[in-house]
Amino acid sequence: MASQTAERELISRYVDGAVTEQERPVAERLLRESAALRAYAEELRRLGRVLEAWTPEAPSPNWEAK
Repeated sequence: MASQTAERELISRYVDGAVTEQERPVAERLLRESAALRAYAEELRRLGRVLEAWTPEAPSPNWEAK
């Protein structure tokens, strides 16, 4: 990959299941070779679990009056 940013974007899409068939082996190789990217992928997975479990509160009845 050309840069750390591009690699992280690819891993983010991989975790989301949004990579192409051509990108999948590249992402998997990066994860095998980079402890930092494995940690980043795990961080994204943890965040995803937190967001899935989160239930937003309903706004107060006076919210629109503010």
